Amino acid sequence: MTIQAELANLRAERDRLRREIAKKNEQLGDQHQLQKELAQTHAQLQR
Repeated sequence: MTIQAELANLRAERDRLRREIAKKNEQLGDQHQLQKELAQTHAQLQR
């Protein structure tokens, strides 16, 4: 494998991992928002 091909493969893998991280970060943000809403609803029900 040439150095150029290896670099291209590494860049593709890097880009794939970056997309995966971005997706996970979005999912964590969604989960955080849902937990916040659940806590607020729970607090309202306790009143």
